[in-house]
Amino acid sequence: MKSSFSRSPGKRLRHWRPLSAKGCFFALILTLTCLTATQADLSSQRLLFSEVERSLKRGDRSLWLRHAADLANYPLYPYLQYYALKEEISLGDERRISDFLNRYQHSPLDDWLRYRWLDYLVKRGEWKRYADYYKPAKTHNDARYECWYARSLIRGASAARAAPLVRSLWLSADSQPAACDAVFSWGLKHRVIDARLIWQRFLLALERGPSRLTSYLNKLLPASLRPWAQQALKSYRQELEVIERIGSGYAASPPAADVMQFAMRRLLKRSPHEASLKWKELKYRCRSSCPPLPQLERALGLALLRDFRPNEAYWWLSRLPLGERDQEAREKTALAALRAGWWRQAIDVIEAMDAQISGQPQWQYWKARSLHALGYTTEARALWRRLARQDNYYAYLAADRLNVPYALRSRSIAFSRRELARLASLPAVRRMHEFISLDRLFDARREWNFIREKLPPDDLAELAILFSRWGWSDGAIRAIADSEHQGDLVLRFPIRYRELVIREARHYRLPAEWIYSVIRQESAFIEQIKSPAGALGLMQLRPETANSLAKGLNLRPVSEKRLLSPHLNIRLGAAYLSKMLKRYENNLAFALAAYNAGPTRLSQWLNGSSPRGMDIWVDTMPFSETRDYVRNVLFYTVVYRHRLGLPTRRVSALMRPPDL
Repeated sequence: MKSSFSRSPGKRLRHWRPLSAKGCFFALILTLTCLTATQADLSSQRLLFSEVERSLKRGDRSLWLRHAADLANYPLYPYLQYYALKEEISLGDERRISDFLNRYQHSPLDDWLRYRWLDYLVKRGEWKRYADYYKPAKTHNDARYECWYARSLIRGASAARAAPLVRSLWLSADSQPAACDAVFSWGLKHRVIDARLIWQRFLLALERGPSRLTSYLNKLLPASLRPWAQQALKSYRQELEVIERIGSGYAASPPAADVMQFAMRRLLKRSPHEASLKWKELKYRCRSSCPPLPQLERALGLALLRDFRPNEAYWWLSRLPLGERDQEAREKTALAALRAGWWRQAIDVIEAMDAQISGQPQWQYWKARSLHALGYTTEARALWRRLARQDNYYAYLAADRLNVPYALRSRSIAFSRRELARLASLPAVRRMHEFISLDRLFDARREWNFIREKLPPDDLAELAILFSRWGWSDGAIRAIADSEHQGDLVLRFPIRYRELVIREARHYRLPAEWIYSVIRQESAFIEQIKSPAGALGLMQLRPETANSLAKGLNLRPVSEKRLLSPHLNIRLGAAYLSKMLKRYENNLAFALAAYNAGPTRLSQWLNGSSPRGMDIWVDTMPFSETRDYVRNVLFYTVVYRHRLGLPTRRVSALMRPPDL
């Protein structure tokens, strides 16, 4: 096949001739001068942008008016347009606002300006315009705007469209903002919100405890439901008394069944085992006269599995009607059987799953594990062999069972320079690049969240290459995770802070790949990250934990700002991981579970039931977050060891259970 750049033999290019050495020198000087000038222009634009942005945020428009033309071709110019435009919102500016929203509809700027515009339209009572411009926000979740949208539909004679939204807004366990009052009044008046919905919301709100909201809802209930509301209120504190009082009478009416379920759920939170015994007792007394409550029995099964009572959990979950056996229920039934050591039942449940689910690595591994336990060694090994060709946590467990090497290889993403150049020229990508250059990674991530869903997998993978070249590790990790190209281990598992990690690993006698794997899972190499629980930095340490560790290391108290520094965060994170490993006799799975969920919870889980096997124990931990955390980090340790050029260490060796 001819290259697109090839020429026919003998055909000469008309305007081309070789340059002399002198000509080459001057051409090189000219090219370097142009590049230097371009870089200088960009640097000056960055400085000017920052100055103008600061002045606009202060309300000073003088710099903007003076330098708008100088920044018109700068990638972040739209942000300056937004800051200037948001202060001039009026009906007379509708055309400019509409054009801006259309042009930047896949960026944070759309949300920011749109919701300022919507605020303005509400104040002016422009409900028709509000309905035309409203769309759900990506950057926040504020019920006021939904309620105003419902109100705009009602006022625009679109009540049929408003009704489902009003019902959805109504069914909240929390008080809704005052903006919703008019909408709810309309819903109650026109019976869009009926007695059934009032009752449902009363029970939802009561899950949080008696409050002003439950009192308000109680007054709205019809007289026939108020006695049941009193029983529900009583069951919040005295669930056993209410359960005994209702007894088999829960079959008499839907409200009685609702209160029985509410009281049983209260008991379930306090003691799953006691709730299970009580419900069995009631069912025995009722015999066939009482209807089943499948949602309650599903909740019983799930709670009992979390409480390390797999036999009871399986008993409830396996008896659910077919209509109640969703994917979660089937998976938990299989895990209950595995935890109980009921291998035949585990196989039956796995084979009853949808083919797409049962074919996943997790369930293929457990099917093989169950077959092997039942003596079907040939069939088990065949499943494990197929699985061991893959690159994931369960593939490594399968390879360990067979004692074969891991299929550990990195497959680089194929790309073309033309495609990379095309992606780099996209306006949103140019904005991200500028934010990265300005060290404003939060803004770059926000831009990414707006375009990631709009791009095909191949573009996402190639963007990961660009982000990696720009030194934006967590951006590359996010892009490759969203793509279908998981084989590029270099992009998925970057190596940063090498000197810091290796120094602390040697100091605490830890393998460097363990520290890297925790960083990769905890923060994806985002230095300034803060979790909703208050954990900070690369290794996600809570300030109280960090200060306790610092005291033991004779370091001065640690502020939040200092804890975000990679140097201190990695040092204290390595110290904490080392502490957990010593506590659990170098069992990495236990140490990681304690790192994520805390030693107190881990002690409860270990006291609840001794593990039948570490692989089963990991997959049946009560917290889904901790399960995923431990599996991911164990997988990452193998990959990072490979990335560091070290011999493979098997996952099963890292999960050796100590004598507890």
